[in-house]
Amino acid sequence: MKKRIIAIALCIAALVTFAVAAAACEEEKTTAQLLEERVSDRQTALYTGQTENAYVTIGTLDREKVFVTDGEAGELETVTTVIASLPSMSDESTYAYVLEGESGKVEGTMTPSVIGAKLIAKIADASALGALVKLTITDSAAPDTPFTFELTDKMADAIAPGDALVKAYEHFKSEIDAELASEDGMHREIYVRFVNGKTDRDSEYYWYVSFAADRGNDMSVLLDPSSGEVVTSRIRP
Repeated sequence: MKKRIIAIALCIAALVTFAVAAAACEEEKTTAQLLEERVSDRQTALYTGQTENAYVTIGTLDREKVFVTDGEAGELETVTTVIASLPSMSDESTYAYVLEGESGKVEGTMTPSVIGAKLIAKIADASALGALVKLTITDSAAPDTPFTFELTDKMADAIAPGDALVKAYEHFKSEIDAELASEDGMHREIYVRFVNGKTDRDSEYYWYVSFAADRGNDMSVLLDPSSGEVVTSRIRP
C-alpha cells in the first residue's frame, strides 16, 4: 500500500513539474513580441492636402497617454490629429471642419495651436471613416468660401510600421539582442514614425525608427519608405 501511495505521489509530482515547465515554455516571448511591448509611438496613417494658399496634414498615432522619453512604454491611445495652415486666421472667427472618408465622416471645430499660426483638431478614433478622402474647413467670417482639401495618402506605397520596426531591429540586431539577453533587460522605448523635412513640406518621407533610453541615448535609423533599406543611422551617445 505504501509503495502504491509513493508511486501515485511521484506521478503527481512529475505531472506538476511538467505542467510548470510547459507553462514556462508557453510564456516565453519572441523578440518581436518583446519589441512590440516597448513601442510608445507608432504612426499608422498620414494624409496631406493643399490648395493654392493653404495646407493640411492628418496623422494617426498609437501613442503613450503620457508621452515621456524615459525608456519605458506606457499605456497607448490612438489619436488622429488634423493640422491646418490657412492664409489668415482671426481670433473673432470659429473654424468648423468636416473630415470625410470612404466609410463615413466626422465633424467638429478646430482651435488655434499654441505654437505657430495653425489650427488643430484631435479625433479619438477615425478608423471607422476608412481611407480619408476630403477635408473641408469653414471660417465663420466667410461661410460661403470654405477651404476644401482633396487628401493624399502619403503612406500608400510604404511598408507597414511593423515591417519598418523589423528592418530597424535587423540593423541593430547585435546591440538589441545583447540588451534583451542582459540581466537587466532592455530599457528602451521605440518610436516608429513617418517623417519628412520640418522646413520643407514637399521633401521626401522616410520611416524613422528609434530605440530610445532617454533624449540623449538612442539608436535610430531612417529607412526608405518602400523598400525598408537603411538610408542612414546613428547611435548616441
